Amino acid sequence: MTLLRRLPGVAVATLAFLLWSSAFLLLYVAVSLGCAWGWDQPAALGLSLQRWVLLGVWAVHLALLGTLLAWSWRGTRWGSAEDAFRPVLATGGLGLALAATLWCGLPVLLASACH
Repeated sequence: MTLLRRLPGVAVATLAFLLWSSAFLLLYVAVSLGCAWGWDQPAALGLSLQRWVLLGVWAVHLALLGTLLAWSWRGTRWGSAEDAFRPVLATGGLGLALAATLWCGLPVLLASACH
């Protein structure tokens, strides 16, 4: 992805954490609205509509961050420190944001939503 390679490492790391904050915000909004609107009743395949929405939001963000991380990793040159600094910063930011998104979404799998 040429656009990702042209962006400074700080911009990519910032984008990564904006995606994490988007996941965080949308998960909490979906929990709040789902509880208020009664989406917590069992729906398809034993899961509630709320759980499906939460899983979807979480999966889209994980997939997007994972794809960006893979592209960044492939584009990182591990040679001299000066050449590798920006790509390594981008890859590190994406990796940390992916881990943070994974961590903040774990309650979707483990906790009950409205009780």
